[in-house]
Amino acid sequence: MHVLQTVYSAAVDSNQRRDVTKTETEIRQLQTKYLKTKEEKQNNQHHLDHQNDAFADSVKAFKVKINHVLDKLEHALMIKKDRHFEMKSEELRGCLKTCESALNALKESLGSLDIAAKQEDKQQKFMTIKKVNTLIRRWLYSLSIYNFCLPMRRCYDFSITKHAHM
Repeated sequence: MHVLQTVYSAAVDSNQRRDVTKTETEIRQLQTKYLKTKEEKQNNQHHLDHQNDAFADSVKAFKVKINHVLDKLEHALMIKKDRHFEMKSEELRGCLKTCESALNALKESLGSLDIAAKQEDKQQKFMTIKKVNTLIRRWLYSLSIYNFCLPMRRCYDFSITKHAHM
């Protein structure tokens, strides 16, 4: 009971109106602080949202630039590939044409040699053999050049992903 009397006597002795006013003032001050804090945090959130959007826009713009660079690189590589292919194809067409010419000339040489072998004229036979031997040396030399300069057995690996390290 002693506690209740202490509370009662404190309540009687206090100036309740002054205590109410003081408490209301403290509440209003606390409300003001919370309103300022809320406003500050809303401004921070707005700024953070703006930064987030700006960062996303920057990433997208950077991606566009990278894609542009990659497109240019792809275009340049395709041009180089096409030039390389065309050059090698032209070389091969030349080799094929030379092979065809050699085969025709060698076939004619066999025919000439066959005709000369059936003839009795030794001088004509000798001249035909010399002519055919000169032709054979010419085509052997041509063949050695083509086999040395144009080794086409190598396959080119154009895969970029194989060489990329991630």
